[in-house]
Amino acid sequence: MSQQTMHVSFQLVKTNTDTVDAYSTTKCGSLFSDRVTSGILHAAHLYQVHTLDMSGYGLLEVPENVCLLTSMKQLLLQNNQLTTLPANIQSLKRLVNLNCTANKLVQLPSEICQIHSLETLDVSENRLTTIPEEMNMLSKLKLLNLSKNMLNELPSEVCEL
Repeated sequence: MSQQTMHVSFQLVKTNTDTVDAYSTTKCGSLFSDRVTSGILHAAHLYQVHTLDMSGYGLLEVPENVCLLTSMKQLLLQNNQLTTLPANIQSLKRLVNLNCTANKLVQLPSEICQIHSLETLDVSENRLTTIPEEMNMLSKLKLLNLSKNMLNELPSEVCEL
């Protein structure tokens, strides 16, 4: 397997409230290597990760350890090969923006509806045929982009947003 370099960018906020922008580069033989996620988690122990950009790396799945970054506000996963999101995504209680544009998502886990802080959910350009009926639980949602999917109809609960 060839060596690949993955640049995972994230904004770090020091515990003393100073803001620092940082970029981490991890070399690994696979994009799903534990070294990538352990590097992210190591940084998370030192800082509060607010933005994680894993866009455009051809990811087939979101490493479940990413969902341990509970202070994250923005998760950018666009332009990958994702077919689903991890069920433990609900642990991202402070998440405000989730962008999964241009993947291969066929469904959203119903657990996504338990992220009550979510304001922007962009799942355009995927293969969704349905969305969870519980979407009306996302009371802070300001933008829901479902364009360019395979949806025939929306649950009536979506109209309650």
